[in-house]
Amino acid sequence: MRVAPVVLALLLVCSAVAGAGVAPTLQDDGADAETTPPTDSRTVGVTAVTANATNVSGQHRILSLPESNVSNARIDEARLDAGVAVDVDAGVAAERMETIALRQRVEAAETNDERQRRILDGMNELEKRAVTLRSNQRTAISAYAAGNIDARTLYVRLARVQAEADALEHRLEVLTALAEDTEGTTIDGGRTAALKLQLREFDGPVRQRASGAIRGNEPPTRVYAAASRNSIVLTTVIDGEYVREVYRGDLRSLSSSTIPYNLQENITSRSYPEIWAESGSLDSTDSGGTAVIDVPFAAGHLTAFIDGGSERVFKEHQRIHLANVSTGEVRERTIDLTLRVNRTYAGGPLRIEVLDPDTDEPVDAAIRIATNGQGSTRIGATGDDGVLWTVAPRGNFVVTAIDEDSDDLSTIELSSGTPLTVEDAYQPNASDGVS
Repeated sequence: MRVAPVVLALLLVCSAVAGAGVAPTLQDDGADAETTPPTDSRTVGVTAVTANATNVSGQHRILSLPESNVSNARIDEARLDAGVAVDVDAGVAAERMETIALRQRVEAAETNDERQRRILDGMNELEKRAVTLRSNQRTAISAYAAGNIDARTLYVRLARVQAEADALEHRLEVLTALAEDTEGTTIDGGRTAALKLQLREFDGPVRQRASGAIRGNEPPTRVYAAASRNSIVLTTVIDGEYVREVYRGDLRSLSSSTIPYNLQENITSRSYPEIWAESGSLDSTDSGGTAVIDVPFAAGHLTAFIDGGSERVFKEHQRIHLANVSTGEVRERTIDLTLRVNRTYAGGPLRIEVLDPDTDEPVDAAIRIATNGQGSTRIGATGDDGVLWTVAPRGNFVVTAIDEDSDDLSTIELSSGTPLTVEDAYQPNASDGVS
């Protein structure tokens, strides 16, 4: 009966986390208990490699929440929920039917004036729906920040908002096409562009993946979610990339102030100096006090949303290829296995590597992470190359590697660091240091 590695791992995690003032509730994976520990001697060594500010935080700045404002930060798995999937898909189908009905009402109009009126009524309704979506998103974020809903419920609510926004964007395209086919009818281009950009605010690469997982179209995905009252950070690792999306409600004024191209460049270069130094150019779409900036760079891709009132980036999407992620300060510890884990910021890309200490060959090991309040969770396995990428928890946590084909294991305690942020770029005396 091979259960000793699990028991010992849990004991090591308990002692390590307790020493850090963290007391998670540990859960066994269902193995039978065995009280006799392994009798072989174990050599333990810990190595910490000193790193500079850039490689602890990663190469580029990120939009983030002020640390003092974060009231809830958790990692949970977005996965298939049949009931929710049916509900979301039914909502999408209902929106499609409403779009078809709207087209039919417009095309059934007996006069050109009536056709125009029905098109404009449809636009007015779309704008009202966008306001409702904003309210629904704000309610979901604030409920999660207050601890009234868990992370999975947050993902479900954001998935509903995103699905409805997609359906409304399609309806906007239908209305625009109907207007073009109606003599004497035009919809102000600025009005449609502004509405389209507003609807894009409810989308993002992380929530797309979470929505796909919930609806059964994507595999289960671990997502980090941190929130304040009206702001949210979502991160994950998918398809060989670290993916991040952030919304800062406190920087969103919904102003109608235009944003000249030179100001867009200035804000982008100040917000992301490292990315700007690599790229030096951008593609932008702007209307109604919002500019959406796309900047490809060597390590990945940035999409930044700029508010015309605050003249700040209020929403960010970043994709970083894992091959280009700086692994930062590396903590190494050898018990039976050599376990190497990079230090990163909360929600940042966390690289875990497991090696045979005698041969330096990679080991396919099960990985568990223990955090305060969430206990010990199995997050995956390192695979044939001995490496697993995931996202880092906030605060103190313990990583444990267990070779399930033997009684070999190792464990390391870490704490999340402080990233280089967009906010730093607006502080004239800000340091690029990392604590």
